[in-house]
Amino acid sequence: MSSYIFLSSDKPLKEVDNCRYEMLSVEEAEARGIQMWFSEYIAIPLDTKLHCSPEIALNHCDSGSNSASVKGKCYTSLSRTDKIVMYAPDEEALNELVIKTGSWLEGHEDPRGELNLSQPYRAEIGFLFTDERARQLIEYIREHLEGTPEIELRHIWLGAALPGDSTDILTRRCNISHLTPSVIREYLHHDTRDGSLCITVYKDD
Repeated sequence: MSSYIFLSSDKPLKEVDNCRYEMLSVEEAEARGIQMWFSEYIAIPLDTKLHCSPEIALNHCDSGSNSASVKGKCYTSLSRTDKIVMYAPDEEALNELVIKTGSWLEGHEDPRGELNLSQPYRAEIGFLFTDERARQLIEYIREHLEGTPEIELRHIWLGAALPGDSTDILTRRCNISHLTPSVIREYLHHDTRDGSLCITVYKDD
């Protein structure tokens, strides 16, 4: 499995998506000169320098999608008009702060029981660290604390522990006034082999 980074709270958590992208159809992408390599179900952008750039991803289409003729080839499952191409101007545009409620983890293995939380609400965090993105997360937490006394930042490992891994849960408390980008960096880069990490962020009474 893998590590899982999330917030937990006794109050519902708002979703955030700061990634800069737009959804296009294959026709719209071609009209804008975005070159793509096609297979039956996916399209991958071509870049003369990178050869395969992460700027575009194409989701799988339903088998009932309209057939499409692309560069003289016929594809029965690729729609040219559905907005199924996610385009971003550069890779960094997809590394912005995202906070999502709900989870792909439902029904997945959790042998340590670390998702059996006392807090009823959970939201997954995803972003590539920069000081600015860390400050955005801190401001999000600050706003959330207006309606509740505390919130948890958790970083756990899902799946069976490997030999030598700690099953401890490392806990610490941090006043919101002391939550800094360096604390967020430590949280994101925590090595879960040393145990899971839970930082409880609280506000002054």
